[in-house]
Amino acid sequence: MVDTNGLNDLISKYEYGQFNILDNGMNITYNPEMKQVEFEPFYHFDPHSTKGSCSELMNAAYVEIRERFPEYHVTRVIGNDPDFFTDKKAMHCFLFVSEEDLMNKQLYTEDFSTIRKAISKKPLIVDPSFHKVVPYADSGYRVQRLFNTGCDISYSHNAVFDNYCGAPLGIDSHGDLVHLIINFHSPYLMDIVVQPSKKPISHYQLDDPELKDRFSKDPNIMKFIDLLKGREKTRKITHCDC
Repeated sequence: MVDTNGLNDLISKYEYGQFNILDNGMNITYNPEMKQVEFEPFYHFDPHSTKGSCSELMNAAYVEIRERFPEYHVTRVIGNDPDFFTDKKAMHCFLFVSEEDLMNKQLYTEDFSTIRKAISKKPLIVDPSFHKVVPYADSGYRVQRLFNTGCDISYSHNAVFDNYCGAPLGIDSHGDLVHLIINFHSPYLMDIVVQPSKKPISHYQLDDPELKDRFSKDPNIMKFIDLLKGREKTRKITHCDC
């Protein structure tokens, strides 16, 4: 039997959030022709970090579980959770923990029949972002891709977002998910979107006076927004204007 108490204890220290990314000298470059914004770096993928995006926490928990529980099999998963990343186009990163190889030594799959066989072996979901350790059958999660133990995954520290796209930054004190969204119609080229679980979103420009009230109990988020408003952005030239 998999030690669920041990896994819960292991992931309890992980904190889902990136409101400190501007503290690390991140550069912001925008391309008005392509309507893209690049953040460098946006991710860090430190295997010993306990704070970050869902992909960073998945990576760190994957390493730690294999070190502390070598008898378990750990599979990295990209899919959907039942509360925030529910759309089929959305992606959330978490883990399967089991007593056996779920993929019959196959390194990677996004094939539906192979995924169905894997989940039929009743893996345990370990989600370090949302602190969940629960049987897959009872979870409401969905699976898009599986990466087996031993499968190499390449990570990029930079992030490039198209107009109206962006990334989740973390959970606020209301339990809502806060996103950074690119918007070339905004004076700051980006906006803040707040997403309650299974409810309509709220959209704010960075200078919206409602933000101070909305995040009155979240000084780390307001610090991030204030830093983002003042952060210099560099225009990327893609062709000669002469």
